[in-house]
Amino acid sequence: MQNQLFSDRWKTDAGRLATEAVLHALRTDDWVDAIFDFTGMSRGTHAFVLKGIDLGGRTLDGLDFGQLVLSHASFVGASMVNIDLQGCDLDGADFTDANLRSGQLAGCTARGASFKNADLTGCFAMSADFTAADFSGADLTSAALSATIAVRAEFNQTIFDRTDLDLANWRDAWIAPATWNEISVTGAILPTGPRIRHIDGGSSAAFAEVAHAAASRLPVLNQLTGRELAVLAMLTKGMSNKDVAKTLSLSMHTVLAHVRHIQKKIGATESGPVVLAKIAASRSDVG
Repeated sequence: MQNQLFSDRWKTDAGRLATEAVLHALRTDDWVDAIFDFTGMSRGTHAFVLKGIDLGGRTLDGLDFGQLVLSHASFVGASMVNIDLQGCDLDGADFTDANLRSGQLAGCTARGASFKNADLTGCFAMSADFTAADFSGADLTSAALSATIAVRAEFNQTIFDRTDLDLANWRDAWIAPATWNEISVTGAILPTGPRIRHIDGGSSAAFAEVAHAAASRLPVLNQLTGRELAVLAMLTKGMSNKDVAKTLSLSMHTVLAHVRHIQKKIGATESGPVVLAKIAASRSDVG
């Protein structure tokens, strides 16, 4: 009910004017000087809280929404190519039919969000939380989804092509891919059994084999926390400590502490790619 109230406020005359002001501020990078009257819309919270805002059908290509609270917002049918949503609160947001090609979603939370029929080709979403999200009909070609959480998420007729799922936790997700080709699942937790449905109209045996192969490499990874897995995933992809800190909105001190903990837990002192090679004797690329 409260989420509906947030959405309704953006539909008022004042809400529509505020929406245009928000877009102007984003396009001009002028948050400091922009003055928004959100009283009664966000219950007095600051301008960065944009719960329930309706940006459906808008052209938002290349805009930087970093760190904004956009829970239960609507982006239905929006063009969001190269958009930056890193670290955003996207819980319950609706991205149905949106174009998120090459979008930046690393470290965001999008629990219960809808990405139905969305184009996420080339999307960078490492360490994002997609718990219970719906990706039915979505295109995840070449998407970077390392260390993502997608527990109980729905992937019905989703396109997986050259998708990176290393170290991801997709336990209890429902998966019925439209395409499953050249997927990297090193150290990933994938669903097995009845939660794996038909692939390309055929047997799910191939996927089940991949899930089992990934699970067999889990023991050493079970020692790591979710945040440590996220840091490890980024380091193994060649990101610097500074890049990791920026992507996850952490201080350098915190990142270095995570690295020390990782090294202690898995007994690794090598650079990122070598660490991953120690965890998995070979990559689980399928196709």
